[in-house]
Amino acid sequence: MPSWARHPVTIALTAPLVTAVALVPLRALVGPGALALLVMLAVVVVAMQGNRPASIVGAISGAVGFDVLLTEPYGSLAIAARNDAVAAGVLLAAGVAVGELSIRNQHHQRLRAAREGEIGRMYYAAELATLDTPLDRLVDVVARELTELLGLRHCRFERGQAFAPSATIDHEGRVRMGDLAWDSSTGLPGGPVALEVLAAGMLVGRFVLDPTPARPVEPYQLLVAVALADQVGAVIGRWPLDTPTGATS
Repeated sequence: MPSWARHPVTIALTAPLVTAVALVPLRALVGPGALALLVMLAVVVVAMQGNRPASIVGAISGAVGFDVLLTEPYGSLAIAARNDAVAAGVLLAAGVAVGELSIRNQHHQRLRAAREGEIGRMYYAAELATLDTPLDRLVDVVARELTELLGLRHCRFERGQAFAPSATIDHEGRVRMGDLAWDSSTGLPGGPVALEVLAAGMLVGRFVLDPTPARPVEPYQLLVAVALADQVGAVIGRWPLDTPTGATS
């Protein structure tokens, strides 16, 4: 990344102002409306970077630069013509609006990329399960995938129906603390969390998760985690005597 791109707010402050200064020689030849469009171009370019503080600063900078340098009386925040005042207001609103749209677009792109990656995790685990992969290896792969998917500090698999932690992720992807539902948008509960592994509808083990505190987990990520655990359950169901050696991640 170029060094100048590391300071988006500084760029947002200066770019519209520099544009307005460059247009000063044209103000006697071109109407304020056309000049406002040229300043808006700089404001929109800044806003499209998807940085909220920068888009707000850029919008304010563009509106002030247009007001002070390109509308009468020049050199003052006062605006004589009503249309010029409207143009300054549009500059301000457009910069903020484009910035918000850009931020939302970037968020959706990141979310789509993340979901595509998580679908890939499921396909990979399902492929291993159908290829008669040794249970030890499959458990190790799923533990690593769960660690990355849910942002865990640690993950291990326990076979059997022994005592489980009080916090669990059930087969519907719901996080529960005993009989109480837990909102995973604020992170998984502190301490061990059990992700149930079922074979033919019976509990055959669990992945014991050590969550990163306050790391948000989306509902769809919990469903992906359940699907990954199901691959282990499917293999255990086919080879009930094949006992893993306690894979961890």
